[in-house]
Amino acid sequence: MEIKITDRNNFKIVALSGELILSTVKDFQDKVFPVFKLPCKGVAIDMEGIAFMDSSGVSLLVKALNNLKALKKELILFNLNDNVQKVINLVGLKNFLNIMTSVEFERKCK
Repeated sequence: MEIKITDRNNFKIVALSGELILSTVKDFQDKVFPVFKLPCKGVAIDMEGIAFMDSSGVSLLVKALNNLKALKKELILFNLNDNVQKVINLVGLKNFLNIMTSVEFERKCK
């Protein structure tokens, strides 16, 4: 999995590509979780490049959400493809995660 981190209007943007699965979770935690403590309003994860996500990826997103909430910061997921959206819906996280389209996220960042 490739991870690219940038800044935009007080958000840390994490662009992912590849698969969010058991074998990539540690890499995500090592590279992205330290970003949570940097000064920002929140973290937005661009999921456009994620081709597949398993239960480990889902658990990782929940852990990220809980860590950011503890820091009083926001987690946004945007650009989800249909497969990733289906996984989130199946496990019942649709109402717990802040999911946006890229257009909605752009509006929020203005």
